[in-house]
Amino acid sequence: MRGTISANHTIASFKPSAKRFALFAAVGAAYTAILLTASQAAEIFGSIAFVIALVVIAWRDFRKSSSSSNEITFSIVAATVGGLAVGMLLPPALAGKSPDFFWAIDSITTHVPRAEAFADWLRGKASFPFDRPIDSQGGLTHIWIGTLFSIFGQSAAVTVLGLAVIRIATCFVLIRMCRELFGTRKFDLVYLVYAIYPNALFHTTVYFKEAFVHLLVALTAWIIVRFFNKPRAVEIPVLAGLLCLLFIERFYLVLLFMPLILVLGIWSVGRRQIWLVAMIAAIMLGIFFLHPYFDFSMQDIAARLKEMRDVHSAFPDVNVKMNYEIPYIMAILKSIFTPFLSPAKIDMFRSFSALITWGALLGQVIILAYLIGVFRASRQLGWLHIAYQLPFAVFVLAIAYISPWAGRVRDSMCPLIVAYATFYFVENFQSDIAVMRSKFSLKPIRN
Repeated sequence: MRGTISANHTIASFKPSAKRFALFAAVGAAYTAILLTASQAAEIFGSIAFVIALVVIAWRDFRKSSSSSNEITFSIVAATVGGLAVGMLLPPALAGKSPDFFWAIDSITTHVPRAEAFADWLRGKASFPFDRPIDSQGGLTHIWIGTLFSIFGQSAAVTVLGLAVIRIATCFVLIRMCRELFGTRKFDLVYLVYAIYPNALFHTTVYFKEAFVHLLVALTAWIIVRFFNKPRAVEIPVLAGLLCLLFIERFYLVLLFMPLILVLGIWSVGRRQIWLVAMIAAIMLGIFFLHPYFDFSMQDIAARLKEMRDVHSAFPDVNVKMNYEIPYIMAILKSIFTPFLSPAKIDMFRSFSALITWGALLGQVIILAYLIGVFRASRQLGWLHIAYQLPFAVFVLAIAYISPWAGRVRDSMCPLIVAYATFYFVENFQSDIAVMRSKFSLKPIRN
């Protein structure tokens, strides 16, 4: 009898996940099948239709979540992310064109060779390929994909599905992070906002290191928020370890968390938690002495920033006038809301890259929702929700000077963006729409 009940429960929980996998796989497959036509008109139509389909599915899920208490399960998250990845992969793979679809120039020149070098080490054919972490930016991505290459062979299918696994893990960390941030399960649909965010979807499907960057940023933010809610001594080594891994993957991101960690230290002093103050001081000193940027003087740092700005402005596809010959405040706004739709980008970004162009509006809606969500959360839940944005704020100030066009780099802080966007969508969006309708509705004329 017990076995029958268990089997029925398993079947009942499997059906929604199977339907969801099929739905997202169908949407993804339809999109890349259209892209295979290589027609610019088809790319535009397909990209717009794909984004609209994702929005419709998300809107339906948000509406259902407000009227029911359905729990977000592993199978639902995996079916969403995995279904989309498998669907997008199938048409290019069947046509023998998946490397052209999912491997960009950086993939071919850097990430694939480094992953294959690690695979060769695992096969016993070569020496260990990384000498120092600072020389192996993206090293965790290369180790993960290299491991899969050693098992399944080198292919774009391995990179697409391997990165999808990391995206699924990020989704669960985001769910945990939102529960810690807001003290409720109401915002578990954060995984869906992350899954359909076009810029993130593109850069975590094409073989870049963004998937691991998002995972590590989400984990680091989650642990820091947990400290503010209930400090645990055992998690200090976890935080230190995450910062080390983040250093390996994108070393300058470690610096962005220093202001927030400093706020945590000051907050701990006020709470008289001396043990936490001492441990945070140790982490801060470790970053100070070990991070290469602290080997520079202030003059060296200024020169380094200027050098980076010059390099990024010299890229052949960068519009210098629109990115570097504008007031700094405009560069900040551009850094926050890039990419923007423009005629030049329609010709520049073809095939799967068209998603960056035609997903721009949805991305901007999500970022606007993030900004409103931060404002509303800080008013409703307290000032800490402003402090949590320090990594993003510092980052934007830097990239506005160096590369205000770099939406991919800006989205290193994607976990914060989707968390507070979800807060707004769940908590305030429908009420704001109702208010706007009431203000703009025509009132009957009384005689």
